[in-house]
Amino acid sequence: MKSEPPLGALSLNAPIKQAAELKDVTSTLAETPLVSPQGSMATVARPTSKIITLSPVLELDPNAQPQVRSSRPPITMMEILKQAKLEEAERQATGGANMDRVLKALEQALSQSWNPPPVKEVPVLQRDVRLQFIIGRDGTVLQAEVTKKSGASALDESVTQSAKTLKKISESLPSSFPKDRYTVEVNFHIE
Repeated sequence: MKSEPPLGALSLNAPIKQAAELKDVTSTLAETPLVSPQGSMATVARPTSKIITLSPVLELDPNAQPQVRSSRPPITMMEILKQAKLEEAERQATGGANMDRVLKALEQALSQSWNPPPVKEVPVLQRDVRLQFIIGRDGTVLQAEVTKKSGASALDESVTQSAKTLKKISESLPSSFPKDRYTVEVNFHIE
């Protein structure tokens, strides 16, 4: 009685492919977009990735330095406690208002209006620009100020131009928000 080989077992009776059916490895590599037939590496231009990160600025004490909540997860217990305090302060500062729609509207508007330079034109250590936006109750951009330049004039100019074109976002501040203006720090990054 003939038994079936176990699943995943290699059968030695499998037909061997004819040489004509096998493809030369060199010709296969030559057909890929990264290698030319002469064997030299071809450069493939990839699009610039835009990353926009928003962080509400908490104005807790008029005499104190404004604090920005970090977008990265906390690592130490001290960072966890600090993050919890900032989140509580943010809840108090916003009167419990949900600001997600305002932040999303600002992020979308900036993403649509920002046209960064090609990533290959900007040095790796100069790919971040930070702006502070002040949004009025009706969604009007009251102020946009560069708080950290990248050092790459093309990137700085692209971010500044984006901020200049943005006059109003599609959302107004929630009626439960206790203040007339909302301050947000925005980090622009390319890679």
